[in-house]
Amino acid sequence: MQDYIAKDSAEYADAMIERLILSVDRLESFPESGRRVPESKDPKVRELLVESYRVIYRLKKGSVQILAVAHGARNLAG
Repeated sequence: MQDYIAKDSAEYADAMIERLILSVDRLESFPESGRRVPESKDPKVRELLVESYRVIYRLKKGSVQILAVAHGARNLAG
């Protein structure tokens, strides 16, 4: 993902990756802070919106499992 973004701007790519990492790190303290994913029927599947990206994760017993990081314009249904 960083390489793809860096094609336009290496500085923006570095900053975006840093924002994504910080957002994911906060899940350790606040695992239910994300909203439920509209495309999923599983209430344990949640997402954080970080600028134009979606960090999709699943709540597990005492942990968080990152399922995907996708651009918000991408259709994940089906």
